[in-house]
Amino acid sequence: RAIELDPNNAFYFNSRGDIYYYEKSYEKAIDDYDKAIKLDSSNASYYDNRGLAYDNLGEYNKAINDYDRAIKLDPNYAFYYYNRGFAYSKLKKYKEAIEDYNKAIELDSNNASYFNSRGVAYNNLGEYSKAIDDYDKAIKLNPNYTFAYNNKGITFDNLGEFEEAITNYNKAIELDPSYKSAIENRNFSLKELENFRKNNQ
Repeated sequence: RAIELDPNNAFYFNSRGDIYYYEKSYEKAIDDYDKAIKLDSSNASYYDNRGLAYDNLGEYNKAINDYDRAIKLDPNYAFYYYNRGFAYSKLKKYKEAIEDYNKAIELDSNNASYFNSRGVAYNNLGEYSKAIDDYDKAIKLNPNYTFAYNNKGITFDNLGEFEEAITNYNKAIELDPSYKSAIENRNFSLKELENFRKNNQ
C-alpha cells in the first residue's frame, strides 16, 4: 500500500525486500532491493541486504560484489566486512575471509561471531592454535556460544586431542541438548578415543 502511494520511495522497496528475505523468498527480495538501489544508489545497507539474499541463494560472487559496494559507501561498518568474509569462506577463500574478519574485529572487537568465524577460517587453513585462540575469545565475549564450543571441539579433533574435543562438545550439548552437530561430533570423538586407547594398550 505504501509503495502504491509513493512508488519512488527506495525505503519502501527495501522494507518489502526485508519482509521477503525473512520469509526466505530471496528472489523476490532481490527484485525489491534492485528497485531500492535504482531509486537510491547511495545507501550502503541496500547493497548489503541484496548481498545477503544472494548469499542465501549460494551466489557468493554476486554477494561479494554487493558487499564491495556497501563497503565503498560505508567503509567503517564492521558487519559489511564480516558478511564479505563469510562469503569468501563459502568459496573456500579463507585468507581473504580472514582479512575481512580482521577488519571487522578492528572496527568492532566485541562481537563474538567475528572471532568464531575467523576461528573457522583458521581451522580450515590448518592453523589450529590460532583457531582455538579465536574460539576462546568468542566464548569470553559470549559464554553461552554453542557454535564456538562445537567448533573448538572440531579443531581439537583435528589435533587428535579427543578428550579436549569431547569436553567442548559436552559444553555445547549442555547449553543446547538438541544440538545435533555437537552430538554427532561427540560420538565421533568417543569412537576415535576408544580406537586410540585400543591401539595404544
